[in-house]
Amino acid sequence: MSDTPGSQSGTGILANMPRLQDLHLGSGSIGEGSDQDLVRLSDEIEAIKSGAYNIASEGFFPSVCIDGRLNQDDTRLRGLMTAGATVGLAHAVALAGGFSGADECEFAGILTDHLYEHGYPVGAHGDDHSECGCGAVKAAPQVFELIANDIDRLIQAAEALGVPAFSDDDRQALQHNASALSRPDAGFFVSDRSAVLETAVDAGAEFEQLVGDHREELIIWNTRPQTHVDTLKIHEQVHLDVFVVDAWVFGPTSEVLLEMSDLPHEAAKLTLITEALVLYNIATACTLCSPEIRILAI
Repeated sequence: MSDTPGSQSGTGILANMPRLQDLHLGSGSIGEGSDQDLVRLSDEIEAIKSGAYNIASEGFFPSVCIDGRLNQDDTRLRGLMTAGATVGLAHAVALAGGFSGADECEFAGILTDHLYEHGYPVGAHGDDHSECGCGAVKAAPQVFELIANDIDRLIQAAEALGVPAFSDDDRQALQHNASALSRPDAGFFVSDRSAVLETAVDAGAEFEQLVGDHREELIIWNTRPQTHVDTLKIHEQVHLDVFVVDAWVFGPTSEVLLEMSDLPHEAAKLTLITEALVLYNIATACTLCSPEIRILAI
């Protein structure tokens, strides 16, 4: 590792940043970077924290996955980010208890179609080397199992990021729903993970094909309203990828999802969908990422 004063300062910043392992979370492999990667990233942490990489967003509705990789031409669809893009929204609604008995494939298609018809952006992605190239969609069964089995640590992680405390009733409802949908006899999750993406695309989701392996070294939890983090600029500056969760969108997005769900249209259910979005995103990160990966709330 470089011993320049700037690098020592940067790595000191990284050392003080929370990691998934601090909450005994993280069962994947993404984020196991080299010392050189971490030094390059550390030099930009203060700029990221200050909002220097935040750019104005259009609207509030997310349609792009948090995946930090790029397309073949080093671009990404412009849009606000949530795990699994539009399919991830369907999973969150199901987690909140707002689906009508369809399996995830059918439900993802129904929700995508409804959003598309009402003028909301909808999206999905694959990659160049796997049948289901979206890790959030591929791992959704494991994500629900994690929520069912370890919800308290996930809520602790959420609260550490500034999310308001979950009520006991909401905690129990989300854990119950995750457990119920995870059961093999529930028939919710389908074995062909790529079929879920295909259903969303057939219903109107804009598709992009990302390339290469994951090189993300940081999860950015963005709470700055009406902004998105310019991941392309970060990639250009440090030649590394980052996950971005545009967490500020969860409240207004929940209002739209509640209208399209089977849940009663009341404030308590709106909060439940918001919490489901929070849990789904955190649990996805914990399923895909190494315990070593850093988290930065801005």
